[in-house]
Amino acid sequence: LLISLLIGNSLGVAIFFILLSIASAVILKKGVSSGAYTPVSIICSGAAALMAGFISVCPIRKNGLLLGLCSSVLPVACVVISAAAAGGGVSIKTAIAAAVAVACACVGGILSANMKKKTR
Repeated sequence: LLISLLIGNSLGVAIFFILLSIASAVILKKGVSSGAYTPVSIICSGAAALMAGFISVCPIRKNGLLLGLCSSVLPVACVVISAAAAGGGVSIKTAIAAAVAVACACVGGILSANMKKKTR
């Protein structure tokens, strides 16, 4: 159980930074204003947490809500740390991104727990 959560958390963090790097490169290349970074970071954190919850619960296939919630610890920490490192501090936008990440991780855990196994 602990190994599954650790793998899900680690992959969630990796996915978060990969998505955020790709989105930042696209925003920089297109010349979009800096106001676009907040919604993009919220979407990236939600997608990464969804995958973290899904990956954490996939081998176990039960307790999707609880394990999905536990798998959002590191992605939420990365959201808060990256917001603090950017100089903006922890604000309401950071709290919204963290709440979206927690909710998406729970949804990913529930989806993974409720998937049916393939039978041949």
